Amino acid sequence: MELAEGNFPYIYSTKDTSHSPWTKKFDATADLTFGIGHSIKNASEFQTIKTFIQNHTTSVIEAEVQRYLQSDLADSVTKVNAFIKDNNVKLEQNQFDAIVSLVFNYPGALSKTTDLGKELINNGSSGNFDESNIVDGFTYTRFQGSRIDGLVTRRNNELNLFFSADYNNYYDTKQKVINAGIDRIKY
Repeated sequence: MELAEGNFPYIYSTKDTSHSPWTKKFDATADLTFGIGHSIKNASEFQTIKTFIQNHTTSVIEAEVQRYLQSDLADSVTKVNAFIKDNNVKLEQNQFDAIVSLVFNYPGALSKTTDLGKELINNGSSGNFDESNIVDGFTYTRFQGSRIDGLVTRRNNELNLFFSADYNNYYDTKQKVINAGIDRIKY
């Protein structure tokens, strides 16, 4: 992820901006993000966020980042809850939390046509999930066509939460994931 605007340190582009200089205006091709993963959807939202950043202190901006994060997480919770209710899926809390994290980062991961969605529908009423199908459902590890170690690390941590209810550890590097033996998705 690259910083898209030096004057607005909370707005980032997930695209490589080195080939096209930042214009300080909304650019739909830059995939702009505010704070912790909030996708800026249009020029109006960009302007609102930009103006807010210009007119507030760091502590107020950080509180706003948290507000956006909570709102975006709530959207993911709602989506997962609707899916499990509509498909009679029973999940443990740790399984639910792992899926919410996945859906927050990749909203398309949970539908009736994805590997994860199919496994949850097929075995969700019993809770006896096929581990390999769950792992396949969490393999969203590419960005712009390239496999990213950081995404593999994130997915492995989510799988560790799903299968082991490990709320105490987040292994933040490839080597730590491998050393912990939680590399269900290989690097």
